[in-house]
Amino acid sequence: MATTWFHELPYGGWREYHVKEFSKVSKDPKEWVLYEEGDLPKDEGQGVKRKGPTLRSEKEKKMKTHDAIIDMRKRLEAGEAENGFELYPSNYMIYGERIKAMVHQKKKAFFGKHTDPHLYLFGFPGMGKTSLLQFIHGNYYKKNLDNKFCDLYDENVHTHVMLEDLDSMVIDKLGYKTPQLTRATILVTSNQNIDELMNSSDEVKLVESTKAALLRRFYQLRVDQLQRMLGLKLIPDYDRKMLKKNGNEDSSKLYMDYDYIADCPTGLPLKEPEVYRQLICDAYYK
Repeated sequence: MATTWFHELPYGGWREYHVKEFSKVSKDPKEWVLYEEGDLPKDEGQGVKRKGPTLRSEKEKKMKTHDAIIDMRKRLEAGEAENGFELYPSNYMIYGERIKAMVHQKKKAFFGKHTDPHLYLFGFPGMGKTSLLQFIHGNYYKKNLDNKFCDLYDENVHTHVMLEDLDSMVIDKLGYKTPQLTRATILVTSNQNIDELMNSSDEVKLVESTKAALLRRFYQLRVDQLQRMLGLKLIPDYDRKMLKKNGNEDSSKLYMDYDYIADCPTGLPLKEPEVYRQLICDAYYK
């Protein structure tokens, strides 16, 4: 005798299966259902089964699994994930996301995209470290130093990643290795230089080697050195407070064009951020 499973029935059939008379002790239909409210969803058709496992597409049926996976990966590498799912739904449900993760971890070509040097800017609090980098590198991503995640980071939008107020406690808390999924130019602001930062860490091993590695990768500057190089100077403290009081969010308004040799403001408008970025590159790559 064939067995009818209730999960293969349409919604109406599922209900009828559970309220059938021959399996009930009571003869009163009102006692067969303890609680019921609302209307059943409409069935797609008489005898239509509820959805089970994802079935293979017609294209999948005509291909070897290995060939389907190879073509699916090519589509994932081309950024056509939706198309890959439509063509190979069964294989995509099993392997799609895992293959996508492997594709993203594969080293990408970044030639010519990241030419700005990694910057490590240090100095006393209130000297304009963060505001200066915000002005020069507007499309930056500010990394939350309370955790290891980069939520909402988008490599197609953010050109730089900023680690603001980096200190030894952050190094000790977040020191870890991770797969490199993308490449970015790193901007660091800190009250300590690299030497002081590493010396005050309790967790860093091979301190001198780590210092050498960081100094090789970062262009380390004191904030007043960078301001002098760019010909920029913070406006007076009173003016900065008034801007803050009025809700200013434009970091360029905190600076004026300055001639450090003459020790006098030039009276000229600020240049575009691209000009200052090029000055930094010229100084670093000379």
